Amino acid sequence: MESYTRAELVASREGLWTVCQNVFDVFEKCKMEKGNDPERCLRESTAVLGCAQKVMRQVVKNCEKQLDNTVKCVEENNMRTLACQNEEKELQDCFDTLVAPHFLPSNE
Repeated sequence: MESYTRAELVASREGLWTVCQNVFDVFEKCKMEKGNDPERCLRESTAVLGCAQKVMRQVVKNCEKQLDNTVKCVEENNMRTLACQNEEKELQDCFDTLVAPHFLPSNE
């Protein structure tokens, strides 16, 4: 299983949210209903991890340059993204074009 840095996940958060929102919501609902005991929502947690892994593999495969540029900016700005809007836009454009079609139904 690949591991990703905090900066990579921060940089990719919009794409992750776009694809994995449903599993994130199910996990959060489980935690609200069952408390923060990790074992009580293990299935939901595993689903979040699996979705994020699939998305990140595609981001790295298809948008590595844009991801690297965004990560560099995020790291240089103490994990804050406000100064990284140009880099984030380039990453999001790449995501929308090359990654999202792997996961989201087309509107044709």
